[in-house]
Amino acid sequence: MSSFLTPFRSERQESIVYWLAWILVPLFLLLGVILRWTGLPFVSFDISIFLMGWYDKLAAHGFAEFRFPFSNYTPPYLYLLFLMTKTAGLIPKVVAIKLPSIGFDLLNAVLVYKILRIKYSSGGMALIGASAFLVLPTILLDSAYWGQADSIYTFFVLACLFFLMKDQPFAAMVLFGLSLSFKAQPPSWLRSSFCSW
Repeated sequence: MSSFLTPFRSERQESIVYWLAWILVPLFLLLGVILRWTGLPFVSFDISIFLMGWYDKLAAHGFAEFRFPFSNYTPPYLYLLFLMTKTAGLIPKVVAIKLPSIGFDLLNAVLVYKILRIKYSSGGMALIGASAFLVLPTILLDSAYWGQADSIYTFFVLACLFFLMKDQPFAAMVLFGLSLSFKAQPPSWLRSSFCSW
C-alpha cells in the first residue's frame, strides 16, 4: 500500500516545494538586498582601524606600496583592494571596501545552488537554499557590515566542494589552493570534510 502511495507523496512534495520557492526566493532575495544596502554605510572597527588605512596607502602609492609590510592580509586580497581604489570619487571608500565581499556573496549563492542541484533533482529546493544563504546572519554581517574577506575564500572552498562532488579532484585541489591564497581557514574545512566523506 505504501509503495502505491509513494508517487502521490512525491508529487505532493514537489508541488509544495514549487510554491514555497515562488514565495520564499523573492522574499529572501529582497531581504538580502535591503539588508546589504542598509549595511553599506556601517563602519566596523576593522574597517576604521585597518582596511581604510590599507585602502589609502594603495590609493596613494599604488603597487609601490607592496614593497613595505603595511597589511596582515595576503596579496590576492590586497590586489582586489587596489582595484577598488580605482573607484575613488565614484563610490564612498567604505562601500568600495565592502563590494568585493558582497559580490562574492552572490557568487557563493550560485555555487550553493549548483551544489544543491546535485542532491535535489528539482530546482525549487536548490533555489530556496541558495536564496536563504544570502540572508544567513553570519554571511550578511561578515560582508555587508564588517567588510571582511571571508566570502572570497569561501567561494573557492565551495567551488572545491562542487568539483569534489563531481568527482574532479584536480580542479577541486586547485580551487582549494586558491582559497588558501586568500585566508588560512580552509584547512579546518578540509579536515572536517574528509572525515565526513
